[in-house]
Amino acid sequence: MIVNPLSRIPSIKVKLSIVIVAAVVVTLAVNEIGLALNFRAGFRAGVAAIIALGMVQLLARGMTSPLRSMERAATAMASGDLSERVSVKSADEVGRLALAFNHMADELAAEDQHRRDLVANVSHELRTPISALRATLENVVDGVVAPEPALLRTMLAQTERLQRLVEGQRAFTADA
Repeated sequence: MIVNPLSRIPSIKVKLSIVIVAAVVVTLAVNEIGLALNFRAGFRAGVAAIIALGMVQLLARGMTSPLRSMERAATAMASGDLSERVSVKSADEVGRLALAFNHMADELAAEDQHRRDLVANVSHELRTPISALRATLENVVDGVVAPEPALLRTMLAQTERLQRLVEGQRAFTADA
């Protein structure tokens, strides 16, 4: 892995300025060397362009690698994988964006876990009264138990419990 010499600079603007100035200096140096060696202008310009572009590519690659990493992580998150995080290697705006991205990913993962826990709890809470109602209704339908007022009151109480659970869930999601 190539270490980016610009990674400690805290501003992307300063980094870009340095890259531009370095490209100009390299171009001028290649031109001066080419003049001293009596090379033609077209050749000097070509060599200078190749060297300057290569240098810019190497430096820019290090500056944009967190952006490529965030793109991959965002794509994974869109597919449901909330475990992706971005490696933060600089203190500039892109590095701070990577930190914010990781914080957002942590928050999304925590919210997803909270949602899963909530669904599991609600399912568990609803399962008991539904099972009791179903068993009682099956007994009444099968003629095992007569539909007496006490039995119907118990079934009504279970239905009211279900209604409270559902209304409590509605209130909870309205607050969230």
